[in-house]
Amino acid sequence: MSAGESSPWAAPLADAAEPVLLGAIECVTAEALEGWLRDPARPLWPVIFQLSLDEADLGRHIANLPGTAGRLRFRVPLPAGVTVAAAQRAVILTLDGRRGLRAGAVTQAAAAPEPVPAAPEPGPQPAPTSALPPAVAAAPAPRPKAPSAPMPAPSAPGPTPPPAETPAAAPDPEPHPAAPAEAAPLPPPPPQELANLLDQLEPAQRLVLVEKAFQAKEWPVVLALTENLPGTARDPRLVTFRGRAFFYQGRHAEAVEALRFIQARHPQRHTAMLFLGRSLAQIGQLPEARQVLAHCRAGNPAESRYVFEAGRIAARLVQGDDGQAEPRPELMGEATELLRQAMAMRPEDHRPPRLLAQLTLLEGQLGEALSLLETAIALAPQQAELRMEQARLLTRLNRLEEALEAAEAAARLDPLRDGAAFAVRILQRWLEARRTGPLTIREVAPA
Repeated sequence: MSAGESSPWAAPLADAAEPVLLGAIECVTAEALEGWLRDPARPLWPVIFQLSLDEADLGRHIANLPGTAGRLRFRVPLPAGVTVAAAQRAVILTLDGRRGLRAGAVTQAAAAPEPVPAAPEPGPQPAPTSALPPAVAAAPAPRPKAPSAPMPAPSAPGPTPPPAETPAAAPDPEPHPAAPAEAAPLPPPPPQELANLLDQLEPAQRLVLVEKAFQAKEWPVVLALTENLPGTARDPRLVTFRGRAFFYQGRHAEAVEALRFIQARHPQRHTAMLFLGRSLAQIGQLPEARQVLAHCRAGNPAESRYVFEAGRIAARLVQGDDGQAEPRPELMGEATELLRQAMAMRPEDHRPPRLLAQLTLLEGQLGEALSLLETAIALAPQQAELRMEQARLLTRLNRLEEALEAAEAAARLDPLRDGAAFAVRILQRWLEARRTGPLTIREVAPA
């Protein structure tokens, strides 16, 4: 294997029906062997493998270091006495011993970026089998015996990737769209299989896996990896990821239960506290949610998320949570001030002016409410509900022609919205009656 190249590893050695294990050896030095592995059937799980270099058994290791495109990197230190220059073959077997990959000739090479698997090197190649395509078929390789000693310490970060990519990243990242997966997401493994896997992971490794699953929005995987955390692994970041996964699944009571740990032990983690407040609000516990958001604002008064969320909760309290609680009109000033701050801090967000319009309407200021609603519509012109609110407000102002235009816009944006179509028909009849003139009642003499 020449510098800048990497040999693709072949398809499964033991069973052609098993999923392919992808990977490459990218760098072999006198000190370590580095590369990446990826199990397409479980792209977010670590690959626990057993490595042998010719007849030298290098023991068990984990590909779990942060990489790109869902690849998990590994770095295996070479023990004393192993001569890399004399090695002819590296063999990987997964922990169950049923799937493996075999590299071509192994020589010293410089580190290279993660490549797209290339064709095998020129030279004698194993004859393809009938069960595998010629490009990926490989002759069976000897399986190294599983060591009886306990699993060694997992791979430590080496020169690739740089230390900045290790679990010391900024906590509580927002989820981003995941890269396209090569295989459809699978449900979490059986509980016992998962327990066996997690028993072999260090807390830092578990955190890397949870963060990858969170960024990919694989909420069941996040929850499986963070279930029954032992005391030594009860990292507040793991608990935060668990609470947020519950929140995004709509399991708000469970999110509250998980995030109570943060509230009690790590109240300075304001992102987690934000999701605790949101979850409390979702289950109707608005007074406590208001207190939680006040705590967040006290620690980060310039953070627009906390200001807006606090204003939204106060507005719900003012309005009695749509009949679910006693209205709190004394909080009108607080709600209005917070939402005006949020409107200034988040000029691209249509929600603050919309909520302000609702509060202004409660005070009978129809013209001001309409102006705020039009601001919200300009920021989110595709929101059918905003157009319906505009139609209702214009109707109250007796501007029926404009109300009909707003209702028709709502019906176009959401043809399945029955309320919009009904409003269009009613407004059309009112306008037709107005054009006809006032109704007259003619008295008819009894026969």
